[in-house]
Amino acid sequence: MNDFETIKNRLSIIDLLHAYKAEKKGRFANPSPCCNHNDCMSIDEDKNLWKCFSCGNGGSVIDLIMVADQCNESEALKKASEMIGYELQNQYQEKEEKKETAQERMYRLAAEYYHQAMVLEGSQGREWFCNVRGHTESTLQFMGAGWTTGGLLSFLQGQSFTPAECLSFGLARDKDKDGKQIPVQDYYWQGLVVFPVVDHSGNVISFTCKDPLKKVKGLLLKGAKKTWFLNHQTLGKHQETFLVEGENDRASLLDVGINNVIGTAGAPNAEQVTLLKNFYPNKTLYLWFDKDPQKDFRKNEGGPHHTRFIYQGLQEEESIKVKIITHPGTAKDPDEYIQKLRKEGCSAADIRNAVKALKDQALDPLAWEIEMLKSIPEPKDRLETLKIRQIPHTVSRLHSKAEQEVYTTLIAQTIGITTRAAEDLVMNSTDLSKELSIAFGEDAELKRADGTRVADQIFKWFSNGAGARFFKTSDKKVWIFYRGQIYEIGNNIDFNSLIFRLTRLTAIEKPGPVVWYSLQTLCNIHGEYVALMSWLYTDKEKDTIYVNLSSPHNKIIKLTAGEDPKVIDNGTNENSVLLSSSPQMKPFEYQPNVALAEGFRAVKTLLMDTIPAEGPQRYFLMCWIISVFIMNYQGDRGLVQILGDSSLGKSKIGERTSQLIYGENYSGRGTDAADDRTAAQNPVVFQDNLENRNLTQKKVDFLLLLANSANKPKAKTGSDTENIYQKLNSMGMISSIEAFPGKLPELVNRTFSIILEDRFKISGYTHDEVMRSISKQRNFILSAILKMISKSVLPRLSERTEWSKYLNTRFPKHNKDRNNEHLCTMMVILEALLEYIPSQKDTEIKKQAADLLERWITYQEEQAKQTAVTSNTLLTLMDGLVKEVWIKIRGRADLQYQSITEYPDKRVLVFDDPEYLETFYLTESQEEISEDEDYEGLTESIQRLEMIVTAADLFTIFNRYCANQHIKNPYDSPNALGARISNDKEVMKKGGWEYISRKEGEIKYKKIMGKWYWKFSKKMRVLR
Repeated sequence: MNDFETIKNRLSIIDLLHAYKAEKKGRFANPSPCCNHNDCMSIDEDKNLWKCFSCGNGGSVIDLIMVADQCNESEALKKASEMIGYELQNQYQEKEEKKETAQERMYRLAAEYYHQAMVLEGSQGREWFCNVRGHTESTLQFMGAGWTTGGLLSFLQGQSFTPAECLSFGLARDKDKDGKQIPVQDYYWQGLVVFPVVDHSGNVISFTCKDPLKKVKGLLLKGAKKTWFLNHQTLGKHQETFLVEGENDRASLLDVGINNVIGTAGAPNAEQVTLLKNFYPNKTLYLWFDKDPQKDFRKNEGGPHHTRFIYQGLQEEESIKVKIITHPGTAKDPDEYIQKLRKEGCSAADIRNAVKALKDQALDPLAWEIEMLKSIPEPKDRLETLKIRQIPHTVSRLHSKAEQEVYTTLIAQTIGITTRAAEDLVMNSTDLSKELSIAFGEDAELKRADGTRVADQIFKWFSNGAGARFFKTSDKKVWIFYRGQIYEIGNNIDFNSLIFRLTRLTAIEKPGPVVWYSLQTLCNIHGEYVALMSWLYTDKEKDTIYVNLSSPHNKIIKLTAGEDPKVIDNGTNENSVLLSSSPQMKPFEYQPNVALAEGFRAVKTLLMDTIPAEGPQRYFLMCWIISVFIMNYQGDRGLVQILGDSSLGKSKIGERTSQLIYGENYSGRGTDAADDRTAAQNPVVFQDNLENRNLTQKKVDFLLLLANSANKPKAKTGSDTENIYQKLNSMGMISSIEAFPGKLPELVNRTFSIILEDRFKISGYTHDEVMRSISKQRNFILSAILKMISKSVLPRLSERTEWSKYLNTRFPKHNKDRNNEHLCTMMVILEALLEYIPSQKDTEIKKQAADLLERWITYQEEQAKQTAVTSNTLLTLMDGLVKEVWIKIRGRADLQYQSITEYPDKRVLVFDDPEYLETFYLTESQEEISEDEDYEGLTESIQRLEMIVTAADLFTIFNRYCANQHIKNPYDSPNALGARISNDKEVMKKGGWEYISRKEGEIKYKKIMGKWYWKFSKKMRVLR
């Protein structure tokens, strides 16, 4: 082992962080030694590695010292050796300059190629950039602007790149705008002006473009995240920085010598806001976006939207100063403003002074919001927008009374109302108690006030500026959504606490009872109807899922096909999705920067490897768990039954699943009533140690309701005749020693069984430690799962059709075919899962998935066959009956084989049973090749015991047989028995029975005088 490896193994990343006065908090080191930011350096203690998402660096402890101390590799090695007291064996020269990656080289060559085309004499791109747009030659050179010729692909191939690499890195495309396959060609077609994005290290990391013909807006590389800015290399280098939107805005500022400018390249995103948080503490940002006209004042569009997105994203960062520039005149953006000044003959120095004046007049965000109201013609519309933007509430939160007065006056002047009215708006936006005091007097007077009037005042306060939302649901309940929480209006602890905190009123003292009742009435009259959804809502038209995992501040997670998950407000989001929360769910906090490979490594270690079952069934159970979040994409939801004795830890699988989903162990079994409540509000219902003796009819009905994803009827409050229907967004996991009995085929066919076996147990793990690890990593693991669903599962839902065809062709009429929709959804999940946890090396994912599916089906077939034969009620009764008749026949020496009309080609013993009053037929023995796997190829003597009866005849026989056995006939009527005979044909066949028919395709034997007869034939082995 050389010195490098020795030091990398001996110097702990944690010890090194301490040396730089950094601490590990969760998975991050704060502050990061490489860039001094927070929550951007991810630490992997097990591998002794690090990665910084702000500066892009990462690697070993040696790499961290090089970045943090700005030294070369040999110097870093020496410093590291001194930290651990290790004597270096050799002296080292400075390491060669880091080799370019393939992508870095391709992007650099592409930028050079485009730029060469741009600066050629007579270049159309140069003509457009310098003459049409009016930018300088020096700006063209500084920005590295380029011109597309359509020949980049050929050029890159000449530089030893393959078309596949060009496609992979985004500089080529093989599909047209409609998604149809085309020959590989340049991503940026001929006639575009392109701009390379260069990072702090001088590497080209992306491209943007402008179309001189304006047929297309800025086209970014497909699939590449915008984790950069225009002029990225200047990010954080200046105390004051202009933030603009587009390339021309940036170019015009560069034209006049203003270099401290960065651009968002279109609409800003969350990643860019994070970069600003990291690079601009104790600095000033001047936001200068387009003056896009607002066609609808209620909407938030264009430049004003971009401005709001950034300042709101930075408002919690007190050390970052944000100012907003609004230029005068009709120019729509900074570029047009500066070019207009140039056309008027202003020099570069004059324009710099004009920009400095704009900077000096820049507004803070609150003043800018009030200024924006002036562009709205109608005063009433200004007032409505004032409330929509929650400007009064923002004013009320200012710490300085003087500032509050200044902004209140501005509001009054802008809206065209009195200062007093503006003060009321501000006051009403935050302090209900003060408003009630003004209207009704202090506490004593308030308690003597008319409760109806008090309720009306409270209702108006909530409605007109407090940001609340009243709504009602189909069960005649009324609700208020206020500051991120949902309260049922009524005499309950949560609503009582809210009103007491805001007004000092109680539900039991005057005027409380009248106030509470009146608020319910007002909400019922004015509140909008909302289908208060459960913890999960699926918008199938948009392939979007909304999930409430009890995230802080009443946020919910939005999963949209192909996009990263988003954390949005519950109830007040743009789609008005309002989800209830699971009472069992511990708060979950989504981690947007989760690394999927790391997340699914934890999934495998904690949730899959700990299952004592064969490998394919581990994948099955994990896919089933993940399918909980997309359960609304299938009409059926197969139950999972974990089978095994107590030593194999069947209950522990449910406990680990519960720990992941809920953050607590809720694996257990409750009453029937508790089951209904749990299923109505929670993702998974656990039925621990549910044995067949506990299967009441109510329990069976409940499990079938879960499996069928049905709507649960519930009596409507206040009505004796009406029901409301509540959809159960829940799935069921059961643990048992024995499989469900064959007499419950509806339940058996909807249940996937997983049998635990001692030979698959792993040693060296403690259940409690695994539970603790799941709890610690729950946010991390669930974030990875949700991100995978959003990015890899939802976009491929259409592939379920192909899996459905495959299932129906390869496994027609398999015993779990009622769950085919669920299986197809799980196959899409499986393909995504295999990207991170492959089952076979060097095998394409489709093949891995197909192999696993084959084992899933054959495994269930094996279990079902065993269960069906050993526990089917009809088979058990029929076998018992023929055994009894067989003994009777063997005791009758007087019976002789004879030929009868019913059996023209064989001789039979005819036995008229005096007890059951039916005739049984026993054929002569004959030699047959054995079908038993244990006696393959051998011959055996076979007789067949047969009877020809109607369903009513057999029902009567069963009555007598069951009475003799002191058991109840399980069938209520001949019709019920007839239906079961038809349904159980395949199971009966596995048990040695055959239904004889005269016509192919029929299962009944013959019809006499309107009655259908069955002919049952039981194969009997003759002992030699």
